[in-house]
Amino acid sequence: MMCVQARSAVRAARCTASKNGRASDAVSYLAPSRQRMLSDSITTATRGSDAFAASSLEPPKLWIHIQDVTHKSLAVAVIRSLATLMLDGAVISPQSVQVVPDGPLVDEIRYFKAGDRSGALAIIRALKGVLPRLWLRDLSAEYGHAAWVEHGHYELWVGPGDRVRDH
Repeated sequence: MMCVQARSAVRAARCTASKNGRASDAVSYLAPSRQRMLSDSITTATRGSDAFAASSLEPPKLWIHIQDVTHKSLAVAVIRSLATLMLDGAVISPQSVQVVPDGPLVDEIRYFKAGDRSGALAIIRALKGVLPRLWLRDLSAEYGHAAWVEHGHYELWVGPGDRVRDH
């Protein structure tokens, strides 16, 4: 479903590769000069057989925001829970945990592009055991056209409150 939302040729190549394992199939509809350029980068990158490597795009990223340093163990549990989750043919790349004193009162997973909704829902399912009350927050209306927000940008905001320290 996320692949249907792909808007660029490179993203389309990544999506095609994640569906059938061959990113080179996606270049056939491009102009000949772009076919050569994209085919060369796909040939070089597919040696790792990862759809994201094939398109030279970054894998989906998750930024984790906690409101208290005592929630660091929770962030580690989140990272462990997402270690094998695949979105668009790639494992999520967790970014450094940030302590942000102000934030939402509830645990939220945020997504910024309409095409990332199914990825956000997959993250919620994967984190049910760690964060059973995780809310989905769609920010695509505000950030959907922002050029600096890439496809596959997710944020986890952990709300305040007492947490179990050992997960």
